[in-house]
Amino acid sequence: MAVTLRKHNKQFKSDSVRLAFLVWVKFSVYGGQIEYRGCVLHTLIGRYTNIQGFSVKSLLLIIFGSFAILPSLAIAKISVSEKYDFYEIYPFSKSEILDSLNNKTPISKSGEKFHGYAYSDVKWNFRWEYNNQSCWITSVNMTVDTKYTLPKLGTSVDDVNEIWNQWYPKLVEHEKGHHKLAIKIAKKIDNSILLMSSESKCSTLEKKANAIGYGYMSELDLMNVEYDQHTNHGETEGASLFSYL
Repeated sequence: MAVTLRKHNKQFKSDSVRLAFLVWVKFSVYGGQIEYRGCVLHTLIGRYTNIQGFSVKSLLLIIFGSFAILPSLAIAKISVSEKYDFYEIYPFSKSEILDSLNNKTPISKSGEKFHGYAYSDVKWNFRWEYNNQSCWITSVNMTVDTKYTLPKLGTSVDDVNEIWNQWYPKLVEHEKGHHKLAIKIAKKIDNSILLMSSESKCSTLEKKANAIGYGYMSELDLMNVEYDQHTNHGETEGASLFSYL
């Protein structure tokens, strides 16, 4: 992680000109924007040209270009995925569960050990069209990719299973709460970019669209902090292992 702003304790729990830009923002429940990356994905120039008056393509550009300015006709899409990365533990009694977790977890922050972790990548990809007078958004694609790092029980002992079956689903539920917040913000980014007014310059439209995304990612940071504060890092949701030992 390149940048970390906050920590969370998981121990308790172009037709005339068409451009497409991709912005990638990695976000973790520890907080902070990790990486921003922008690139031109596709450029088409000069497909519509006036030759002795209006050509059919030019007329179509004027007609449909005018309609494309209307946000209601823009296209939106949100793709969501979840992946899991497990680390195994091997306790043979309930008294060994906590030590096994602390010894095997790959998750640590400032010397602290954590048992569960949710890491979300939120990406937005938007396309625009330009008709020599104005530039407008025609589509937005959002993706939310969340990777969970969680423990996996490698033994089968009655008293261990009893505690594990009570605690583990609550830990997973809490981490999925962070994933749901990322989806909520992705929808806000998607809707806000789609509803943007046209601009005379596409560069201005691009900057404003990305500013919307970055602003909402900062909001996501705060939402995750508040979520952990409200639940005491999942304790109020039953994600505190100590409640079962």
